[in-house]
Amino acid sequence: MLTLDAINFGSGWFPHLRKRPGASGYFTVAGGLTDHFRAHGSIPPERLAVLTAEDCAALFGQALTDEPIRELMGLFARSLSDLGRFLLERFSGRFTALVEAAGHSAERLVASLAEMPLYRDVARYGDFEVPFYKRAQITVTDLALAFGAEGWGRFDDLERLTAFADNLVPHVLRVDGVLEYSPALAERLDQGGAPRRGFGRGDRAACLRGPCCGAPRGRVASPGSARDGDGARPRALVPRPGRALQAGPGV
Repeated sequence: MLTLDAINFGSGWFPHLRKRPGASGYFTVAGGLTDHFRAHGSIPPERLAVLTAEDCAALFGQALTDEPIRELMGLFARSLSDLGRFLLERFSGRFTALVEAAGHSAERLVASLAEMPLYRDVARYGDFEVPFYKRAQITVTDLALAFGAEGWGRFDDLERLTAFADNLVPHVLRVDGVLEYSPALAERLDQGGAPRRGFGRGDRAACLRGPCCGAPRGRVASPGSARDGDGARPRALVPRPGRALQAGPGV
């Protein structure tokens, strides 16, 4: 779970990804990692710490001759290496120790993960810092769902997480007429192609789109339901219509 969520990003590069038959970009990546785990077991932190872009390309069945894919595999290698070194330096190389150190606190685990550079997705909007912490929060919720909110999946403050700054959330809200963009932002998003990778770090439009889905999850799902996993429903529900609304091979 921690290994997969460390590379749960990159949809802007997915149009270039060599996908598995019938699979999206995400499930192409997840499938490659799953196949490796089934054949060889989990990747130990010592190995994660020294992974290269070439290693990632082989793992996920990609060719580095495509510049965008070379860039993505480099980012995957960096994120996985960060995770491996973080575990070795702070948690004696144990994945479970990272989770246990949070003491059943979602907020503490998010803060711990955010110590790794690629988990610390904080942008600037004028004089303000806008924290997203998307993958860190997804990691916590995935653990809660995978372990049925027990053991390594028990978080007593799960309702404090947001509904995640996922690009599909404002997309679905806009299509359903809940969210209305300014004409300039709508035109930029509707241009096609460029918006997927066209919003740079700290981009004003990206800072505006992300927080629209970052309200406390308790406003979307009852806080009392967070312990049994219901608090994660906003993330689980939105991608379904989102996938149907996204066109082309870039999903």
